[in-house]
Amino acid sequence: MLYIRTDTRPVWSRHRRAAALMLCIGMAALGTSVAHAAVSSAVPDSNASELQMTQLTDLVTQAMPMSEVIEMIKVKMPNWPFQDHPDAVTPEQLACVRAQTSADNYKALVRSDVADYVHIHPDRVTDDIILLTTAAPLLKASVMAGANQAATDTPADYRKVIDNSTPEQMLAMLSVMKDGKNTDLRKVIGFGNTHSNTSTADNQQAGRSVAADRLAPLLLKSMATCHVPMKALY
Repeated sequence: MLYIRTDTRPVWSRHRRAAALMLCIGMAALGTSVAHAAVSSAVPDSNASELQMTQLTDLVTQAMPMSEVIEMIKVKMPNWPFQDHPDAVTPEQLACVRAQTSADNYKALVRSDVADYVHIHPDRVTDDIILLTTAAPLLKASVMAGANQAATDTPADYRKVIDNSTPEQMLAMLSVMKDGKNTDLRKVIGFGNTHSNTSTADNQQAGRSVAADRLAPLLLKSMATCHVPMKALY
């Protein structure tokens, strides 16, 4: 299974002049556990239009660009996600799973999560779209910087990410990542309560669940579609 390591404090301490907390996500090696997850069957709330549902889904997938990270991993690991046990699957099964873990299928799962969120918070949709329109580009830049660092073993230039941001983006990202009213929004994005922890160690531990929350449903659904047994991951 894929883990994402999240640790903002060391990076932020090196950039004290910045006015907000920077998300630093590093892609670690593939682990050996898979979080159990089910795909929601919720439907959009009647108070949210289809356009709003599409907008919020697009912004959530932008803020947590897991499909782009997956494509980076596929390039680096030709046998992903079964590189630990390549003989456990046939070439056809491997190709099938890699095809099924596509951007379109990832977005479909995100939309299902967004539908759940909208059903619970129909009055938040408009404000969330406004907030994420500003915050999502910076969140994505931070995630991709960390992912690229892991893929290339080249230290991420988080200072460049900060320098290329605006005060409005930093404030919006702070609201997404730290404001208590956005707890459920963080969960639907995939960050959960990573940044509500009080120590670096807690942040690192919480960060390990990010990929499980976002990737596990997609990977498990792909394995089911391609008739791949769970033992192929272990």
